[in-house]
Amino acid sequence: MRIAPSTQRVLMAARLIALARLATAALAGGPLYAYDYANRIPYAWTMSSWPSGQVPIYTDLGSLGILTNAQADGLVANAASQWSSVPTSSFRATVAGDFSAIGLGDVNSSNIASVIGTFNGGGIHVVYDNDGSILSDYFGVPPTAVLGITDIEWVATMHPEVLEAWMVLSGPGVRSDDPGGIGFAGVVTHEMGHALNLAHTQANGAALPSNLPRSSSTDRLRSALDRWAGRHAGGDDVPVHHP
Repeated sequence: MRIAPSTQRVLMAARLIALARLATAALAGGPLYAYDYANRIPYAWTMSSWPSGQVPIYTDLGSLGILTNAQADGLVANAASQWSSVPTSSFRATVAGDFSAIGLGDVNSSNIASVIGTFNGGGIHVVYDNDGSILSDYFGVPPTAVLGITDIEWVATMHPEVLEAWMVLSGPGVRSDDPGGIGFAGVVTHEMGHALNLAHTQANGAALPSNLPRSSSTDRLRSALDRWAGRHAGGDDVPVHHP
């Protein structure tokens, strides 16, 4: 997580990962990031800060594996609608446009830094990792096992407001027998929940449940995640840096 430009910045680990073959139910287990731990005040989106009281979502320009750009956009719009329809929540969001509306092109492993680590005016920015190279080359995790990674990266400095988050969705994670993305829709909704600052139920920030069956593939995944976490480790005790 970072403090918005012109103030202060704090980097935290992007550790929110959806895994293949896990239960599809997306249940919330409390906040991922807290503004004031002592008084249990989490970071949250403030609807009055956004046009029409809706957080803007911007989507990538390319395909998402076997899904067309239009199909991928539809999954994102569906996820936004689901979270905006929760009767006990004030959160509201809408797809405001694609990356061209905020001066970005099609994002891949060569230019992912234009989204991650860069403030782009606020909102939720959804990257379609079409070939899986962002997950494999940037994060060091297998794109057929890790279906998505999400992080809240930019927040306000003097109050608990989320300003910007990003999501990276895995193209290779869309199964060949799911040409319409019906099965993958749950992944998109799950990841958007993390952009709202909601954690997993089994453990806040947990990437791999402890009861995930052991196998050579899951062992490799655990090893890759451990290596990535080691390179990007962070937390609320990370020193504050001025831009």
